[in-house]
Amino acid sequence: IKGRRDNIFIGTKVSPQNQGKKSLIKSAEASLVRMGIDCIDLYQLHWPNPCIDIEETVDGLRNLIENYKIKYVGVSNFSFSDIQRFRKLMGDYFISVQDEYNITNRTAEQNVIPYCNNNELFFVGYSPFNQGRIIKNNKILLDLSLKYNKSVHQIILNWIINKDNVIPIPHSVNRSHVELNSKSFDFKMNKEEYNLIDQEFHSQIEFINYDTVKVSDEESKDNKVYKTLDEALENNQNFTPSPKQLSM
Repeated sequence: IKGRRDNIFIGTKVSPQNQGKKSLIKSAEASLVRMGIDCIDLYQLHWPNPCIDIEETVDGLRNLIENYKIKYVGVSNFSFSDIQRFRKLMGDYFISVQDEYNITNRTAEQNVIPYCNNNELFFVGYSPFNQGRIIKNNKILLDLSLKYNKSVHQIILNWIINKDNVIPIPHSVNRSHVELNSKSFDFKMNKEEYNLIDQEFHSQIEFINYDTVKVSDEESKDNKVYKTLDEALENNQNFTPSPKQLSM
């Protein structure tokens, strides 16, 4: 980005454990140093933290704005009611809501996306490919892929960007992925085809018996889990909020 900073819009996030005023400011300043920039365009709360008063977080955000270290703020993974409350507290500095949105998870369409459209907020959809678990063998997607000489991934991204005020943020691990994703924006399907995808992958909430849910014990470098209730209560990983606080 060196030499062309004015042409680039930069967004980053702050973790829930750092949403107290002092930690929030310190985190933002550390991000500025790491990126070698003077101001963050969009500073987002990655998850809500019920253990920290949102008013304290807002106070920290306003301090950063007043000192020209951030321009705008956004939230991620907030409930609909918390989004409404945050907007009242932040006013016009609040410009975006980020949540999962893809062809198989369209929960945000029920109230969050309409609310964003009605209140001049951008909706930022993460995991547009459902973390790699996209439907590759669907006949409608394959037919459109052949018609427009695009991959199924590109068809799905194009379907997303056709939505008003929706900005997808696909994960890319190398330059070729970025280039392929960018080619999702250079064509337009017709209205009937967008509607066909809408109808094929309509969103519907189903209530299930929680006794049938099996807890995964898969761990990775970035994904630590508790496998028993006792482990969760001990909270040796120092999760903030703790499992006990979340349950309360």
